Amino acid sequence: MDDKELNEQNKEKLDPLEHIRFRTNYDVCLFNFVDKLTLWSPFVSPEVRKHFTDNYGLTDEDLKTVEQYQKARRSLSWEETAELLNWAYEGFAENDRYQQLLPAIKYFEGRKNAEGKTLGEEVESAMSVVKQRESEVRIELAKHNALPVLAQAEPLFNRVGAHDREVTCYLFFAPTYSVQGGANGDAITVEVPLGDKDPVKRIVRTIVHEDAHWVLRPGNFLKGKMGDEPGRFYQQLIKDLYDDKLGDFFEEAIVYAVANGVIFKENLQERIDYIEGVKARGEYVHGIRYVNLWRAALKMQPVMEDYFSGRTNVEETRQRIFQTSKDFIDRYLSQEKS
Repeated sequence: MDDKELNEQNKEKLDPLEHIRFRTNYDVCLFNFVDKLTLWSPFVSPEVRKHFTDNYGLTDEDLKTVEQYQKARRSLSWEETAELLNWAYEGFAENDRYQQLLPAIKYFEGRKNAEGKTLGEEVESAMSVVKQRESEVRIELAKHNALPVLAQAEPLFNRVGAHDREVTCYLFFAPTYSVQGGANGDAITVEVPLGDKDPVKRIVRTIVHEDAHWVLRPGNFLKGKMGDEPGRFYQQLIKDLYDDKLGDFFEEAIVYAVANGVIFKENLQERIDYIEGVKARGEYVHGIRYVNLWRAALKMQPVMEDYFSGRTNVEETRQRIFQTSKDFIDRYLSQEKS
């Protein structure tokens, strides 16, 4: 049975609410808040740290605790995020590897602001909003079934049938307008922004984006299964461009092209123009460092559209992805030198 027949066979199973299992509770939200507050990785956005600093202050004792947490967290990996969330969901059950994080989590849980309200109370208050948004997200997600598109893309990255596996989606709150997500290990994660009165469509788009990462995992294929020359290319690290290997950079670009460009039909050039405009004004917006990802996604979008429309086959599309990647990096490096 070839890839096309497998995808046809699986079409009856393409129900996003059967594919995605939502999870959240108090301990999950507390863990996520502290994990982001500590800025343990360059990929952690600073919104939670800023919120905490503005509302609780940041004392010497806080910074000492942050350092201890960072050291412990960096001994783990992004790929362990799913297991860490499972650990939190189960009430921080005894675990030799993860218990080293617990003192900092409990410290910040009891941290009080100027009005005497603890972070734990803030988390508890946010839970009702998270649960309400979960119900609304389920309804909206059913309207935007992205699984047929993801299933069609699976053969490109040797992932046929991945969409038929269940994935856990952990929901937690963001104290601001942010809707960040992740796809690390066997789970995806998405924030529910307390600062947005109508965030459901943004949340669903983030879920679909992260699910595209989880289902397709293009970076694994690019870095290790595409051949010797592409493998060497995608294993490169260009620090000024991105904090990870080129395979991870172009995974993000491909997912933006598929999820944001093809599925939700966003105008990627408008996103680039917006980020560059904000940057020119000296203001901050999340993703300002990653405008090159959107530029790469814009280049990848026609490659993916030609594949989805049947104008190119799997092998032709793989070659175009590689050539587009090389051309993009060549242009980037020449601009850096000029």
